[in-house]
Amino acid sequence: QAFKVAVQDLVLGPAAAAGDEPPSFGEARRILRADPRWKAVDDVDERQRLFGLLASEAAQRWHEKRKRRAEDEDELAGKRLRSRREEAEEEFRAVLAEYVKAPHEHTWVEARMLLGAEGRRRAPADLDEAGREVGFKEL
Repeated sequence: QAFKVAVQDLVLGPAAAAGDEPPSFGEARRILRADPRWKAVDDVDERQRLFGLLASEAAQRWHEKRKRRAEDEDELAGKRLRSRREEAEEEFRAVLAEYVKAPHEHTWVEARMLLGAEGRRRAPADLDEAGREVGFKEL
């Protein structure tokens, strides 16, 4: 029990707090060599086995935490992308309104011709051709 507490307090806890993977058994031995709790388990093989179990649990928590962080970052990136797309669609609708006076009377092909090169240049770069067509049809 004292051995587990020492490993958790002095080796695995600080690694987890720093966001690092659990250290190797050799690193733990170097850190805890002078601690009397390290010698609470006399057999070296048993000490290594116990450390392996504790480190495995800590590594699993570390991987789950990294996975959650990556999922959160992906979700945030998706929200940003949707927001940029919505802004680009709004900007394109404004360009359409400026160049195509009666959009309901025209097809997308006709609207593209009415936009001309200048209108297409002013269209947001974040919006591809299909997005522009969808934006036109939503008017």
